Amino acid sequence: PMRSLAAGWESTLLIDSAGSLWGGGSNRGGCLSEEDGEAPRRLTRLDLAELDGVPFEAAQAGRDHALAVLEGGRAVVSWGPSNEFGQLGHGSAQAAKVRPGVVLLSGVAVKQVACGEFHSLILTVQGEVFAFGSNTHGALGTGRRDPLEQAQKVNAQHLRGVPVRGIAA
Repeated sequence: PMRSLAAGWESTLLIDSAGSLWGGGSNRGGCLSEEDGEAPRRLTRLDLAELDGVPFEAAQAGRDHALAVLEGGRAVVSWGPSNEFGQLGHGSAQAAKVRPGVVLLSGVAVKQVACGEFHSLILTVQGEVFAFGSNTHGALGTGRRDPLEQAQKVNAQHLRGVPVRGIAA
């Protein structure tokens, strides 16, 4: 059985019942393994060295980046060969290849993540939304058009305190 399944630009991520992360599809830039190049012909377990043995709860894939929620919602990690717009949320536009980095959110439990082509969203269990990455067309909901390299809380005035229950990008 699986916990989570996500389709990205040219790849798929799956989390099995034990919390292991699997991937298949495009390996452009080394998004699915340490080596750039040929796509796995079938789903293969992703070995993110820094997180070996840490169970995952959910994952999402963008064009050339991915986000995953650690079990219990205690943290979000992101990785990928592309970070041109800050879609990894590491605080700089430098890519993290397959070496995952933690998206810094203090004191919140994460419920869900979503990846667009070049932007990312995080939903907390309290119903708050955080956004980062490309904002050329206003996808981050910040009221501006500049990209964000770190997660910023989205203040949707029209919701008037109503918690968000789900996100998609």
